Amino acid sequence: MFNQIDSWSPGKSLLFHFTSIYLAYIVTYLINRWIPFNIIFILIFTGGFVAAYFIVWITVYLCVKATQRKLNRSIEEKQKNKE
Repeated sequence: MFNQIDSWSPGKSLLFHFTSIYLAYIVTYLINRWIPFNIIFILIFTGGFVAAYFIVWITVYLCVKATQRKLNRSIEEKQKNKE
């Protein structure tokens, strides 16, 4: 959703996406008492969330870049064959 706002930089989109997802998760976990309302547990949850979020983000980013390179090569080959 946030990455579809053209006027936003990728960093701003990432920050807003991360913040909205984090807040939704932490509030859900606290309301359902899946983690205790204790600073130590919240910090542990936050550390795990940050690690998992950026592992997934980097994986998706690298996959998108690889697909982009493949598509660009395919387009270049088709343009060369037309000439």
